[in-house]
Amino acid sequence: MTMKQQTQLFLAWLWLTATLAHAQIASWEKLSPMPAPRYGHAAVVWDNKIVVIGGRDARDSTLARVVSFDLVSLTWSSFPANLQTPRCNAPARVYHNQIYVIGGNRANQVLDTVERFNAQSGKWEVLEPRLRIGRDGAAATVLKDTLFVIGGYDKANAYLKTVEYFNPATNTWSAASWQLSLPRAALSALSWRDTLYTFGGLFFGPVARLERYHAANGEQRRADMKKARGNMAAAIFKNKLWALGGSVQEGLTEAVESYDPSKNIWLEEMPLTFPRELHAAVMNDNKLYIVGGLNAEKKALADFESLSPPTEVGEQHYFSPPAAFEVLSYPNPFVEEAQLRIVRLKGKSQEIVAEVFALDGTRVRTLTLTPTREHLQASWNGRDESGREVVHGTYFIVVRSGAEQVTKKILKLGVEGGRR
Repeated sequence: MTMKQQTQLFLAWLWLTATLAHAQIASWEKLSPMPAPRYGHAAVVWDNKIVVIGGRDARDSTLARVVSFDLVSLTWSSFPANLQTPRCNAPARVYHNQIYVIGGNRANQVLDTVERFNAQSGKWEVLEPRLRIGRDGAAATVLKDTLFVIGGYDKANAYLKTVEYFNPATNTWSAASWQLSLPRAALSALSWRDTLYTFGGLFFGPVARLERYHAANGEQRRADMKKARGNMAAAIFKNKLWALGGSVQEGLTEAVESYDPSKNIWLEEMPLTFPRELHAAVMNDNKLYIVGGLNAEKKALADFESLSPPTEVGEQHYFSPPAAFEVLSYPNPFVEEAQLRIVRLKGKSQEIVAEVFALDGTRVRTLTLTPTREHLQASWNGRDESGREVVHGTYFIVVRSGAEQVTKKILKLGVEGGRR
């Protein structure tokens, strides 16, 4: 049997055992709580950390404090700098590898300022000019290299349906040519492939509406959510748009549902451990995290939990013989480039090799590993050894050190959501 045939059989076995692992039951796992409770905050994944920004504390004071959870050491610490202005209900997004925090509310004052974290100076800087409209409880997302901010409340506490976007070349905010069909705040917005989705929110009560915006097809109503809700957390997880908890007509809910864009349906998912609202959610390395919020007794939370899909449990158990090291990848799925870190390397004296394989067992690329003080790092730009971009889909990153081996499944997305 040739080496390629052996590799094909090995990867086929990996795929089968991962499929069988679907039968395992997923559950929320309690993690180390935040240093202090907060709600109405934002969270992003940046530099292999979960960064939690602003919000309100247990005394309802608006916060400028920023903290982060290191996904390698699994510890909380202070971020290099706090916001210049305390703010809550302000969405945050990573855009051009910088963190943007947009609008929000301070002591019942709606803000029209935007702050951006400058990694070189280690400080937050206030952008000029400001938003065209001050927005509290807006949603934000990035689509096709454009940062959008959507809906919210204005300074007169009126619901907004307008949309504006940021142009980094001219450093300006401009009104978008499209807007929501229904004014609302406390909504969610996510971009999946080449489409922007807005869902849920508040408009004199919880809203179940889902809308999509696509440059070629314009705006379209899609299937309503199973449960109208606002003040929820949202993230893309398992190739679906997830809505977690939030406020509903009866109060708070622990219900979780996901939207499958390919089938235009909402599905019920594993509920939260208890009802909550004004919390935040992020996805990293095929794991979903939720942090903070308010519970049904209006108590601010420091809770931090994660949910792993059954396939990831299968990968950790079946894919690799026991190994002293661990492989992290982010973002996953990725479009342009995935970063890799190999951690827990103490006592490793043998050479470590990292390779990318396609589903058919073909080796796509050998990655160059760069050592740091605590780990090895590498990146994959979605190209093969000759520099040609590979089609989007599932790939395996196999990391070997002597007899030890770890396999990480990674999903590459096309820029336009289709094969090239």
